[in-house]
Amino acid sequence: MLRPVKTCQDIVKEFWAIDPWQILGPEHERLANKSQYFWDSWHENTCSLKEKFPPLNVLRKTSLEAAKTFDKHYFDLVYIDASHFYEDVKADINAWLPLIKPGRFIGGHDYESLRKSHQGATKAVNAVFGEDRILTGPDTVWYVKV
Repeated sequence: MLRPVKTCQDIVKEFWAIDPWQILGPEHERLANKSQYFWDSWHENTCSLKEKFPPLNVLRKTSLEAAKTFDKHYFDLVYIDASHFYEDVKADINAWLPLIKPGRFIGGHDYESLRKSHQGATKAVNAVFGEDRILTGPDTVWYVKV
């Protein structure tokens, strides 16, 4: 008999929050004017979440740097929501794809977003996977079974 899931911790054994938490260039629109103090505070806040959610691991690196620290087929799910520029999204997908267990999922945010600055995400996802393999969900979420 299956027991009901009561909390996220019942099913999530390990969760990684990966981000450099650093100043972004002007091409990043609404986040470009944020100071390093803002990013450091956001990082500290993220780390503090571990008190209530022990499976959380925080890694302060860029996506591509972080991908090098994990073994092949390590993850059940990778969710990408970083830069939305075509080359960056494509590089993220290609870096993380080998780290996903067969039959599991890779996904991300801002697929078919109406924001012009996010359209690189859609183009990169389509270029890597082809439109036929891509499943979508609410709030411009995309995912693909590996």
